[in-house]
Amino acid sequence: MDELARAMSHNVLDAGRVGMKNDDGTSPEEPAFISPEEGRLAIDAGTAASVHRTVRGIGGTVLFLAADDEHGARMLAHGLPPEVLLGTSG
Repeated sequence: MDELARAMSHNVLDAGRVGMKNDDGTSPEEPAFISPEEGRLAIDAGTAASVHRTVRGIGGTVLFLAADDEHGARMLAHGLPPEVLLGTSG
């Protein structure tokens, strides 16, 4: 996804510097970071969602191929639009 971000003229984000959000989407008063592994999922899900919104506006389609069911579920938990997810059995 880093290559996709560069292709979209976006800065590559540091997976170790992804902040936690409250349930209502706001940032906590004291910054807290999620693990780099979870940060990578959040960045990838956000990138796919952004591209999906962009190409949907011109009639395009974005698909994300999950490595396995667990990967797909974790990506959905981090905001991947369900309609772009491939590669899960459920």
